[in-house]
Amino acid sequence: MKQRVITGAVMAAVAIPVFLFSGTVVYAAVLSLLCAVGVFELLRVFSLQKNPAILIPSEIFALAAPLGAYFALVSGSFEAKRYLLLLALAAAVYCLYLFSVAVFAGGTVPFSRISGVFMSVTYVAAGFTGMSVLRYLPDGEYSFLLAFLGACVCDVFAYFTGYLFGKHKLTPNISPKKTVEGSIGGMVFTVLAFVLYGFLLKTFADRTPNYLLLALSGLVLSVVSQIGDLSASLIKREYGIKDYGKLFPGHGGVMDRFDSTVAVALTMMLISVMAPPLI
Repeated sequence: MKQRVITGAVMAAVAIPVFLFSGTVVYAAVLSLLCAVGVFELLRVFSLQKNPAILIPSEIFALAAPLGAYFALVSGSFEAKRYLLLLALAAAVYCLYLFSVAVFAGGTVPFSRISGVFMSVTYVAAGFTGMSVLRYLPDGEYSFLLAFLGACVCDVFAYFTGYLFGKHKLTPNISPKKTVEGSIGGMVFTVLAFVLYGFLLKTFADRTPNYLLLALSGLVLSVVSQIGDLSASLIKREYGIKDYGKLFPGHGGVMDRFDSTVAVALTMMLISVMAPPLI
């Protein structure tokens, strides 16, 4: 516990200046680096991190997607929808490339692992790209924090609610300690946190939040956050690993720490691009 607290304090100390300079390329660059590390962790799960034919293009995709959002959106050369379409085309090319690797590897790279790599890499790259795109949308300096707030609040209050009131197991075969009561607590407090965030912005930043959309988004994103967490746990359980990495002592790797945030940011990016503004 002591190690987790120390690491958490260091992470917070690093995150604050990154958020303060989120309007610059610094924020996007940090996200790209985290994305690249997360992708490497997943390739290691599939025992393909030493295969250059898979490692190199996967890391290029991971580095380029979040960083490209800064240059595309800030310069005005791309709207968010066009940039996401470009990424979808890049993902399609990446998929065909991985198929080619599987075909010409002579059976040494199982198709099941290739499929796992494609799903994992595109998912993680899309999630970190979501964190980047959200910041560079109009009024993104306020709304991008909701991705981090949603994942953090849901995780913390699901834990404490489950600890205090949990009686019914949620997914005992995947994460034995998670409870139905904890899940509900995470959802309720995430909705409240989103509404409170909107109220604070209205009070101190003269914004006009859409409270109904904030509450609905908080509910949806709290569910997504838990699915992201459980999905990462499912992969670890199936492949017999405890942590994805050791980058954050006491917390594990990037995918241990950002499993929920990746899912939340990806979903919130889609909501923000398709739906009316939340704030």
